[in-house]
Amino acid sequence: MSTATDDEIIPGSTLTRADLAAVNDELALRERQARATAYVRNRGRSQSPKTRQLISEKVRQHRKAQALESGDPLHPLRQARFNAGLTQAALAEKALIDPTTVQTIESGRGDKTSRLTLARLAKALATTPDTLT
Repeated sequence: MSTATDDEIIPGSTLTRADLAAVNDELALRERQARATAYVRNRGRSQSPKTRQLISEKVRQHRKAQALESGDPLHPLRQARFNAGLTQAALAEKALIDPTTVQTIESGRGDKTSRLTLARLAKALATTPDTLT
């Protein structure tokens, strides 16, 4: 019984067994690199919508806990939004205003917020405009 050596040419080919092993190794390496590149490109997007929703909810809860534990007083609008369980984007959509408006007001830069905007936010949060300032 003869054993195959690396120098032996594969029947019907011009490749030796060593050449074939090198080609297979190269293909496996390229496949691993392609998977790694796809993973980096699709960070988080390869998850199901339900998983993304659960992760977003956990992140929201963590941020809310951090904000409450920091000891800094929260802007009344932010506190009301947290209590309603809404994101800035969701509140803006519900109040029919631009999301950056909510962000500006909560950050304290919205000195000249219109009464109409406050009324829309209050209605979306089921509260009065006075409680949001």
